[in-house]
Amino acid sequence: MGIRPDLPTRGTSSSPERASVADGERRRRRAALRSPVLALVLAIASASACVANPFYAAPEVDASASDADTEGSTSSSGSASATASTTAMTTGVTSVGTAETSGPMGYCGDGVVNGPEECDDGANNGAGKPCNGKCLYNVCGDGELGPGEACDEGMNNGPGSTCNALCQVNVCGDGDLGPGEECDDGMANGPGSACNALCHLNVCGDGDQGPAEACDDGNDVELDGCESDCTASMPDDIMGLVLWLRADEGVMVANNQVVKWADQSGEGNDAINGVEQPGPVYPSKSGQLNGVDVVRFDGPHPLGMRLALPDVMGETAFAVAQSFDYGDNDALLGQHNGYIFGTEILSEGDPYKPLLSESIRVNNGPLAPIAVKTWHIVDATWPQGEGFSANRIGGVTTDGSRAYNGDLAEMLIYDHPLTDAERNLVGWYLAQKYGLQTGYVEP
Repeated sequence: MGIRPDLPTRGTSSSPERASVADGERRRRRAALRSPVLALVLAIASASACVANPFYAAPEVDASASDADTEGSTSSSGSASATASTTAMTTGVTSVGTAETSGPMGYCGDGVVNGPEECDDGANNGAGKPCNGKCLYNVCGDGELGPGEACDEGMNNGPGSTCNALCQVNVCGDGDLGPGEECDDGMANGPGSACNALCHLNVCGDGDQGPAEACDDGNDVELDGCESDCTASMPDDIMGLVLWLRADEGVMVANNQVVKWADQSGEGNDAINGVEQPGPVYPSKSGQLNGVDVVRFDGPHPLGMRLALPDVMGETAFAVAQSFDYGDNDALLGQHNGYIFGTEILSEGDPYKPLLSESIRVNNGPLAPIAVKTWHIVDATWPQGEGFSANRIGGVTTDGSRAYNGDLAEMLIYDHPLTDAERNLVGWYLAQKYGLQTGYVEP
């Protein structure tokens, strides 16, 4: 085939100027197409480097790069830069010199106090530690066991819970009501308190003396020193009490003289000053016995009968007294022209019939001479049916003879012989009341 002479062949030009213009146009078009792509790749690489290292500055791109520069998109440096940028965006890891950082920082347990954390001891966070597992200070009531806490039930701490408000195990005696406890007064628990030592309400019969209880022996046995109603056994708890004169009750005084000494037995056997001559003086000129007032009989007076009684039939008698002298058969308790017991019996052991010497006890011991001006408890018992009829206190006759010279604190008469246990009960009551050393023992 021939070549047309009017058409230029490929790569040739019929005119050098025209060929040069066409060739330059092509280069400009290729550069225009390639420049945005290169600029985008360089921008991404530069941005990635800036994120990884804020102190890293991306190189500027020379806008006047030659065709050779822009056409070098397949060079090794361009390829490495694009790959590094892509990797940094994907993994979030960028090497800057020799230092390497990984991901976002700041979480509970990292050992650094961040954001809302109150504390962070790292691996030492948790139960029993100052900083708990939530990076908050471990305090009583947060429900997590902290230092010094024996327990922590959170909002359940307090009365009725196994854990008290101080985060300690709730036990009897801590003053905080715990499970199974009826009460808890802390150190006040025990005898005399409303709450006993076992943190139960103190009631009569539990063996622990409570408020308003004179005693509590934990049983309902009567006359054993403590009655079933938790009152101390008293002389009137024994049946057959027919006379009970006590200087701290029922004494009527006029012009400093006893005019009536009311019977406390309930039988109405009052002792009366029924004559015009002076009767005994109250209170005692010698003061008191263990803080209790006493009645003083100050010796003979003409026609002085002392205090008169209705005829009181008895077989057991008690007296708390002291004599100032032995006198001439001075009578503390008399019957008509005789006496039941008085200074001579107590000092010399010479009983007056029908009183038997072996039936008299002084401070619960055998009859023996006693010193004057010494307080003692004397009791005497007659055999059944062989008792006495007493009608005078502090004397025997109406002419003033055998008048008692001494003090009397208390006198009791029963209408029957008391058993040894009953005698001991009355004697113990008197010994405790007046603070006397005797042979009576606690029932």
